[in-house]
Amino acid sequence: DTMVTAGEVLKAIGEHKASIVGIDVVGVGAGVADRVREMIGLLEIECTVFEINGGSSASDPKKWVNLNAEMADYVRKKIEEREVPLPDNEILKEDLTFRKYRILSDRRFMLEKKEDFKKRMKRSPNYGDAYMYGLWVLQFARDEIMHKETKVDHFRDNDKQETSYMAS
Repeated sequence: DTMVTAGEVLKAIGEHKASIVGIDVVGVGAGVADRVREMIGLLEIECTVFEINGGSSASDPKKWVNLNAEMADYVRKKIEEREVPLPDNEILKEDLTFRKYRILSDRRFMLEKKEDFKKRMKRSPNYGDAYMYGLWVLQFARDEIMHKETKVDHFRDNDKQETSYMAS
């Protein structure tokens, strides 16, 4: 149910004081994103809705077939470089490690389609997708935080030599 899902997203935004939220907008998710964006406006919540469409174009189409491939490659690098933790969850680990990929003849990275994973594994890679989307959006949240810190700098107490966007 679109409205129930939108309500759960809004609840999570409130509980975590999120400044950005990523929503998969393929299929039913488009309605969820629209409703969340509408409610954020009505409730005057400071949060950006970041739409994720894995089939859309990658930032560099010469490297990745689509955004899904770019996000998967981004997450792989973050895990390999030990910049992010890999939670101790077997389903998540399966989703991230059992999803196949190919390097095409033009050297672009292509991630296995979700439908093919579902046929092979008899389930959807929901945990892996959620982890991938979360890490992907997190880089944009950091940009938002840096933007907020810059704003607060203008109101710094000159007697104190520290700055925090969380200062009350």
